Amino acid sequence: MATKKKVKQPKPKRDPIGREPLMRLPRPPLDRTEMLRLSWQATDEMAEVRASVESLRETCDVKRVDSHLQALEDVLEKLHRKVSP
Repeated sequence: MATKKKVKQPKPKRDPIGREPLMRLPRPPLDRTEMLRLSWQATDEMAEVRASVESLRETCDVKRVDSHLQALEDVLEKLHRKVSP
């Protein structure tokens, strides 16, 4: 009798600030117009986040805030690279 080997699931990669994703869901492929729309939406959200981070700088741990902001900017850069021809 042959026994089935258990296949190990790869561990999810950590994001730049050390958090692990809760669960990976399969996503349908996006078309270019949808990616462009999401890119602009992310840019708008990034501007809002940047403004709120700047307002909280005095009351928060600056290094932690900067690392979160850098992680968000990295994600936005990756998205822009995917969208731009």
